[in-house]
Amino acid sequence: MARRVVVRSLWDRLEGRQRQSLLAVGIIGTALALWGAAVVRYQEGRTLNHRFQRAADEITVVIQHTLHDKLLIAESVRYFLDASDCLSSGEFGLFVEPFLRHDRVYRILAYAPRITGEERDAFEVRGRRTGLEQFQITDSKGGVCGQFVRAPRRDAYLPLFYIAPSLGNESWFGHDIGVCPVLGSSLASAVATGRTTLHVQALAQAEPKDGSLLLAVFVPVYERDRLGEVGGSGPEKLRGLVYGQLDVSELIQTSLVSHDLDGMLVELGVSSETGTTWLGRPVAVSAGGGLDVEAASAGGIVADAVFSMGDREFRVRSHATDAYLGAHRGWAWLEVLGAGGLLTILLLGYLWIHFMRAAVVKRQVDAQTATLKEINTELVESQARLDTVVKAAQDAIMMLDASGNISMWNASAERIFGYSEQEALGQNLHMLLAPKRFHEAFRKAFTKFCRSGQGDAVGKIVELSALRKGGHEFPIELSLSSVQIRGEWHAVGILRDISERKRAEEELKNALCEAEKLNDILAEQTANANHLAALAEMANAAKSRFLANMSHEIRTPMNGVMGMIDLALDQELPAEVREYLVTAEASAKALLAIINDVLDISKIEAGKVTIERIECPLPPLLRDMEALMAPEADRKNLQFKIMLDTPIPDRICSDPTRIRQCLTNLLSNAIKFTAAGWVHVHVGVEDEGHVQFSVEDTGEGIPPDRIETIFQPFTQADESTTRRFGGTGLGLTITRKLVELLGGEIRVTSEPGKGSTFTFTVAAGVPLSGPEAHLLEHLADGPAAPAACAAAAETPRLSGRVLVAEDVAVNQKIAETLLRKIGLDVDVAANGREAVEMATANMYDLILMDIQMPEMNGYEATRLLRHKGLTVPILALTASVMAEDIHRATEAGCDGHLAKPIDRAALYDVVERLLAGDGAGDPVAAIKTEVETCREVIEQVAASPTDESRRAGRLPEPVNMKETG
Repeated sequence: MARRVVVRSLWDRLEGRQRQSLLAVGIIGTALALWGAAVVRYQEGRTLNHRFQRAADEITVVIQHTLHDKLLIAESVRYFLDASDCLSSGEFGLFVEPFLRHDRVYRILAYAPRITGEERDAFEVRGRRTGLEQFQITDSKGGVCGQFVRAPRRDAYLPLFYIAPSLGNESWFGHDIGVCPVLGSSLASAVATGRTTLHVQALAQAEPKDGSLLLAVFVPVYERDRLGEVGGSGPEKLRGLVYGQLDVSELIQTSLVSHDLDGMLVELGVSSETGTTWLGRPVAVSAGGGLDVEAASAGGIVADAVFSMGDREFRVRSHATDAYLGAHRGWAWLEVLGAGGLLTILLLGYLWIHFMRAAVVKRQVDAQTATLKEINTELVESQARLDTVVKAAQDAIMMLDASGNISMWNASAERIFGYSEQEALGQNLHMLLAPKRFHEAFRKAFTKFCRSGQGDAVGKIVELSALRKGGHEFPIELSLSSVQIRGEWHAVGILRDISERKRAEEELKNALCEAEKLNDILAEQTANANHLAALAEMANAAKSRFLANMSHEIRTPMNGVMGMIDLALDQELPAEVREYLVTAEASAKALLAIINDVLDISKIEAGKVTIERIECPLPPLLRDMEALMAPEADRKNLQFKIMLDTPIPDRICSDPTRIRQCLTNLLSNAIKFTAAGWVHVHVGVEDEGHVQFSVEDTGEGIPPDRIETIFQPFTQADESTTRRFGGTGLGLTITRKLVELLGGEIRVTSEPGKGSTFTFTVAAGVPLSGPEAHLLEHLADGPAAPAACAAAAETPRLSGRVLVAEDVAVNQKIAETLLRKIGLDVDVAANGREAVEMATANMYDLILMDIQMPEMNGYEATRLLRHKGLTVPILALTASVMAEDIHRATEAGCDGHLAKPIDRAALYDVVERLLAGDGAGDPVAAIKTEVETCREVIEQVAASPTDESRRAGRLPEPVNMKETG
């Protein structure tokens, strides 16, 4: 709407003559464009008709030539027959097959010899001998070609005998075409005249789906005279008849296959006195296919052409469909129409612009005059604002004219340089403010600036030196711009005094130098620290190796000591001697517990302790602890209870071995340091993700100043504690580190003389609230588990032969004696090589393999035996108890691992299982739990060696086996 208003307004501003001129040009231009387009379209139509007529003539000629070629094939068969007196079906096929190999026009090409009535029987017999078992001369049934019955007796026959292709045309063999009513007068004319004759034929058997008719071809063959020449024509001279069927649709398609005539329809007809008989529907000439023949033949341009062939006159009708017309129609008339319209529009536009310009120019002049007045007012105001900004600016602002003289000087310039505006204006800036050493360079740069307005400092911020009034030189920061006034270049400069900033930069530079020196010192100290860390790692590794070696070296003689004491205690001894031996045994076990603690803390500090996350039923674990620790509390007349502060989950996901070890350490300490009263265990849920265990006693308590130190290695609350109760001071250190690995924390509250409470938490790993939580109100709920420290089983009686590989004579004696006590036959090998030789030469039920032996160690011996194919169970028997040692034994092929000193109960249990064929099971976790749980109890046993009844609580050392069954 707004656009219409604007156009109408502009139109109203034109004068009357201008409007008339625009209308006249528009009408005349449009008329000329329409007339030119009509003329061009008429010429294009004529050109299209001529092109179509030429295409129709070309189609007619091509079809005529193709039909002529097909008739020549039939006539060549006649010449072939003229040259042959006796012809077989194979020879006929060999001659005809090259013509028909790629020919789709001929449906049938055959030869029918003339047979007299006397020759009929012999002829039919001959036909059957050629492989046609049912061959006979037949007539059309009911006068319909394609339906055959046996022919009656008559004077002569023209049966089809040579047919190509024979496949699919078997029913035509023997058909007498001479009396076929469909062929009629055309056959008689061919016989009478001797010329090739064509006949329009529709056969039921070969009729195409689209209703097209066939062209039947007749070529007569006559008898030859004595000189080999054809003796004349007529029925009496007839030797036979060449017969063919031509498919009209294929004839047209074959003719036009190589011609670019897309979009045309072609149909072929036979002319006669009564009119034209069209041989089927029109054939679409389209490379892409998909042309609707019915719709295309209903309209468009049509062209007819006539040609004669044989005794017939043929008519070829060509249709130009819409597709053909669309492909060949020209569109130049549209171009003429568009070009005329465009020229008219351009001319109208030119005139419109020309007419409008005069009116617009006046308005523009008026508008520009008003604008200039406004600009002048704004310039005055802008100049006033600029003067205010220049005067208020804290930086010096000055302007140089084309001669290098100062033309503007603000108040800040007066303050910075000391020259008043009257003193500075008109002075050469370089001579007034620049040090003398820069005058020559300024002169050259200003000469270039005057020519182009460019310079090294233009458009940049640079740092320079300047002079104050009185000659004092100071640093400045200059921002220089150029402006052209009346063809001459002037410079505008903004200068800032940067003396304070330079002083700050110098101070910062000095500070950076000091920082670099400190960085160098720090880098040197870091390198020293890295070196010390590497040395610490080497020392830590050396400590681990030392502890492993010391453990092995101590366990080896300890095995002899404890083994001999164990064997001695089996004898009838005086009470005093037995008490001595019991005391020695308890002291040895206490020493062994100390070794285990040292190894534990070493593994924890080295980061080699791994925490399992497996299903851990809490009620059985707590009942195990009660069964283990209650007897120790009873011996000191202490009350022992396990109480649930809140409902607890029936099971958690954690490491039951490490939880049991933490509880054992805390309970052992509580019982050890409590002389009277009670020891209680409180269990409950602390928060959404942790279970809490508290061990409370009424013992001596811990001084407040010693609480922070009790978790340090080798530290106890009082130095006298070691003298009174023994111990290594590692139990709480190990407990704290294990609790942290279990995802919790440990804390202690204590009051000297009243007792202590140690509390630790463990990550539950299961829901502790909500519908998914399974909580128990009472400890009695749930199945019971076997006690952690059971009394030694009765000594079994076994049978079998065992090989003991051991290089130490004392250890040989102990192992041999223990095994013979349960009924086993024992052989001893002094090293690994002897063990391999004896194991391969004899049949053993079990091999006890020491690891560190001369000549060949236990690992090598085990691998060699497994390589030789021995499947006998092998039990590693060694003083090396580090995790990597157990893993190496398993990889070598051992079925289990038993640590020295040898525990009789553990040895008998493992040997009994292996000899029974049940395998070693999975005793690693169970026995490891047993040992960790009972280690502190062993310390108590060592602290009170006079109580012989504690021999019932003797516990096995760690044994680790892999499953063998």
